[in-house]
Amino acid sequence: MMAMDDKTEKATPKRRKEAREKGQVFKSADLSAAILLLSMFGILKVAGGTFVYNVEKLYLKYFSMAGTATEPLNTDDLASIFLSAAVIFFIIIVPILGASLLVSLITNYLQVGFLNVKDPLTPKWEKINPIQGLKRIFSMRSVIEMVKSIIKFTVMAYILYKEIRKTFSSFPSLISSELVVSLKFVVDFTMKVAFKLGLALLIIGVIDYFYQWWEYERSLMMTKQEVKDEFKQTEGDPYIKGKLKQKRTQMSMMRMMSEVAKADVVITNPTHYAIAIVYDETIGSAPIVLAKGKDFVAQKIKEKAKELKIEIVENKPLAQALYATVEIGEEIPSEFYAAVAEILVKIYNIKNK
Repeated sequence: MMAMDDKTEKATPKRRKEAREKGQVFKSADLSAAILLLSMFGILKVAGGTFVYNVEKLYLKYFSMAGTATEPLNTDDLASIFLSAAVIFFIIIVPILGASLLVSLITNYLQVGFLNVKDPLTPKWEKINPIQGLKRIFSMRSVIEMVKSIIKFTVMAYILYKEIRKTFSSFPSLISSELVVSLKFVVDFTMKVAFKLGLALLIIGVIDYFYQWWEYERSLMMTKQEVKDEFKQTEGDPYIKGKLKQKRTQMSMMRMMSEVAKADVVITNPTHYAIAIVYDETIGSAPIVLAKGKDFVAQKIKEKAKELKIEIVENKPLAQALYATVEIGEEIPSEFYAAVAEILVKIYNIKNK
């Protein structure tokens, strides 16, 4: 196994793709938990009144019934009571659980995205090997995770202790209070503590997210030899070759189109060929072909010329001959001097007027 110091190169797109297909992604569980906790805080803050109302309704309707009943309840009465109580409980708890599930799904999607694991979930010996297990237990990562857990526990315990200490004097009075009053106090206290715990966990989660990203990038790093081997493999792949060729063609097209801006004139077929020409004494003794194209490329050259207000001249024989004999960046041959000069003189006269 190569030392981590040898892995000095950033992961290639191919390495990242393969890792993702194997399910190797990074995310922060602490960040997900913090967002979920704060989301629940917001939901309860908005719908807290409804929640308390439904609990009070459940209490008044069924728990008070125990003290007012004058005769034993039969099976049908018990079934009816249980069913209506279940409906109220459903109304109370299901929206909260549904919102929790939705927030969890959204949070995980934002961190990981849609993950399509191609490798089958087959058991691996190294996962159940006790020696490898001991190595994982005493690895640097497990030490860091243990330190993180201690920090989280300490922060959470301190916040909880501080809040309980502030409200401790109010707890004895709850014994003689009505259930609704006690419930409201507990809900308010829980909301306050949950919000502070959520904020603390959010800060820890953001830090943990960047740590997980750093650790993930570090785990994907490659040696120079691995990069070379991968390059050799991908160079032999027809699909990769096609993509590289397409990319080179696009870049060449973009460079050529940027050169059209320097042209004095574009000579056309008019539909099949387009040749962009410039004459500048400082760079050459004869006119130079800046860009040329056929069919689709010719149309693009003409569109660019129109956009830049460069003169377009139709001359079928000259356009075809220049396209066939002169490469981009070359001076035109002497046999075309007279024809090109005549066009340039007309263009210069138009510009001077």
